[in-house]
Amino acid sequence: MAEVALSPAKKLIGLTVWSLSKPREYLQQQKIVGSISLERLRQLLRRGRIHWRHTKTWKDSDDPQFWPKYRRIRRLYRQCPTGGRQICVDE
Repeated sequence: MAEVALSPAKKLIGLTVWSLSKPREYLQQQKIVGSISLERLRQLLRRGRIHWRHTKTWKDSDDPQFWPKYRRIRRLYRQCPTGGRQICVDE
């Protein structure tokens, strides 16, 4: 179970992120387990020190200038221009 949970979701199920119900469905479809509750699966994964991060979605940018823009912003965080200000805005 831990091996499945630690595998890239994209490779196994075609999605970019696992939810707790997705590995359960995958394990049952592949006949790795017959039936397992979400709570039991969570307990087993926790015992294996695998913790879920509750993420609603993951978005990849299709902007060809994304990485140059990202690096520029990271530089501004590391070193603010003289007399400049840093303003953070979360969507």
